[in-house]
Amino acid sequence: MAEMKEFGFPFDAIEDEKTGEFDRVYSAKDFAEYFKQFISNGVYPNPSNGLEIEALTNNMVVTLHKGSGYINGYAYVLPEDLPMFISPSHASYNRKDSIVLQWNATTREIKAIYKEGVASANPQPPQLIRNADIYELQLALILVKSGIQRITQAEITSKKLDVSVCGIVHAVVDTVDTTEIFKQYETYLNQKITEWNETKAQQKADWETQMSTQQTGWQEQTTTQQKNFDARQAIIQAWFNEIQGNISKLQTFNFDNIAVLKGCTRATNILVANGVKTVTETISITLSGKKVAERINTFNLDGSIKVELNVFDEDGITPIDYKSSITIVTFSADKNTITEVVT
Repeated sequence: MAEMKEFGFPFDAIEDEKTGEFDRVYSAKDFAEYFKQFISNGVYPNPSNGLEIEALTNNMVVTLHKGSGYINGYAYVLPEDLPMFISPSHASYNRKDSIVLQWNATTREIKAIYKEGVASANPQPPQLIRNADIYELQLALILVKSGIQRITQAEITSKKLDVSVCGIVHAVVDTVDTTEIFKQYETYLNQKITEWNETKAQQKADWETQMSTQQTGWQEQTTTQQKNFDARQAIIQAWFNEIQGNISKLQTFNFDNIAVLKGCTRATNILVANGVKTVTETISITLSGKKVAERINTFNLDGSIKVELNVFDEDGITPIDYKSSITIVTFSADKNTITEVVT
């Protein structure tokens, strides 16, 4: 019967004085076997976004946040954020990719690995590898929809809390089982998404019904308003035609024959400044206040008189050139001769 070898760990090694060799040597595997007995596989919970996958760019690159993990007694540390490139999307089918933390006994390293899935009508994520040489923890699942050119946060599902594929490092013999909590979270989230979609659909239907009802009311109201507008427009047009006819008549008048200007008002304003006397006579339509004509008599210091006559267009502002004039009246020294110059 073979003798069972007992093993104690760790004790100081003692050097043999004759051979120079130590009586015991410990390997990295010995330490890993020791630590994995009470430290579970997974990612460390602090910081909360440690080894979390996040879409921070407007393209097919995601960011693995700095953090730490633990696999089979071996530690992994990512001291700074790491960009990870996602393969281009398929033109017709969706794809499910995976980002894992991979322990490799052959290469003696732990690295974050991007694993591309297969595009299909029913895509499945790549299988995790867990054997004597390779052991993987799934950090995130990424849905790569067909035809997209950028990854958004909505397509990334964190798997850190799912103990069946990853989990949180726990310093006891057994890992804290968060699978049910994770499933409850997913169920709750899916339920809320379904409720929101139902609410959104109902709101859309209510809005369409309301808009249809309002549109019918608006059409009826618009028809009534159009009829009222047409009636008012006819009244205004008749009034305008009458006023326009009156203006046409007024523009042929003799300024001093106010008696024929029915519906008009005549006003006179006298102003004296620096010895010059100005008499302004204005004829305007009584109803609108628009000017029909204006005569300005200026009595200059040299004895001459300037008479400016303006007859206005329908706007009451623009003078009609062929009806407006300026007359300069001058007197001879003996007052026996009067000269009038009209321009």
